[in-house]
Amino acid sequence: MDQLILSHITSFMMIWITRIRYIENQAQTFAGLILVPKDKLINEIKKRIGHIPSSESVAILQPIINDLTDFFAVSEGVIIKRMRKEEILKNSW
Repeated sequence: MDQLILSHITSFMMIWITRIRYIENQAQTFAGLILVPKDKLINEIKKRIGHIPSSESVAILQPIINDLTDFFAVSEGVIIKRMRKEEILKNSW
């Protein structure tokens, strides 16, 4: 009986974790669109490296990403998601 209860609690927790991750993903997408306008993002990247990369890896652009999080006052996840939307970074999937 205890095993069954534990199983139900675990399932319930996994459902909520999935929902929380979905909400976090939606929040980052929204923040990226509102707080990181495309034109400003492009201009800031051009100022820092002189061109707009295409499908670059996160590791190579990590210093730029760190600068942009300070400039736009958002989390790294927001910047990465926005740069992926603009195809500056390659998608992780």
